[in-house]
Amino acid sequence: MFFSQRTFIFLLIIFVVIVGVSTAKALNYRSYVFNTYEMILFSYEDGTELAVYRYGNPVYSKVLDKGEHDRVFLSGVGAYEVAGSKKFAVLVGDPTYGKSGYYAMDQNGRGVSTELYTYVPPKRASYGTQKFVVFAYEDATEITVEYADPNMVYHEVITDFPLDDGGYWDEDLSDKYIHVASNKPVSALSCYDTGYFVPSADGKFSGTKFYTFIGKTRHSNQYQPQDLVVTAYDDDTLITIADCNEPRVTKWQGTLNAGEVQVERFPDGADETFSITSSRPVQRNRRLCAYTMKITDFVVDIIGGFGYNIPNSFCG
Repeated sequence: MFFSQRTFIFLLIIFVVIVGVSTAKALNYRSYVFNTYEMILFSYEDGTELAVYRYGNPVYSKVLDKGEHDRVFLSGVGAYEVAGSKKFAVLVGDPTYGKSGYYAMDQNGRGVSTELYTYVPPKRASYGTQKFVVFAYEDATEITVEYADPNMVYHEVITDFPLDDGGYWDEDLSDKYIHVASNKPVSALSCYDTGYFVPSADGKFSGTKFYTFIGKTRHSNQYQPQDLVVTAYDDDTLITIADCNEPRVTKWQGTLNAGEVQVERFPDGADETFSITSSRPVQRNRRLCAYTMKITDFVVDIIGGFGYNIPNSFCG
């Protein structure tokens, strides 16, 4: 099922791009979000002043240091302004309820980075495959994963774990606040549901190389069908969808023109990792967009042709 317009509300939890603006106010970094229940704020620098506004009126303010987070409950469904004195990340929707899927985004709005803070939702025993997955995009990548205790003291899960391009590490880290650090850029997926856009190797949400995981989501004791959707932004874009194992097995390969999509359907889910690549690396304008969804997902985020959440052309 396809949709010409999508926005972020209800079923998809997203990290929002933080936009720096020129203003006389002290809180120069602002994000505008539609929120349904709660938001989680993540600080990447010491002394980050944060504030949340509703209709121009302040409803929250706090100072967070690097690595700290705060869960903010909001009384009304609707649009909010989030402002900070330094760059930050915000997770909105209803992440702590569970049944959530999203990639972490850093303080610059990138989905691939050398440092990411995120939250992994609670695990639902009857819900199927639920994982936290870290993907590498370059050989000789080393990752360190930590979780924060209630006092915001971080404890290592793994240290300097080696990964090559297309390699991944996964673990069940449900209901934990996570810090991922690496010597080369990585992505971090909380796959506790489906319906999320996939970042490319350069951190944008359109590009030429993507890695993702599709689980097996169960509802009423039945596995739900899931889709992997790839959209081209340019004509004559040659695309390959394969698994991430070695040797990689090609699932589909073909050419799409601008605006065309390829949908890989998994009637019972997959429990597999996938790579999506455009095999025209010398033509930098060859861009594509990839996302996963359940057939029941009817609203998701909007991603632009250049891979940002503030688009001039749309994928979705």
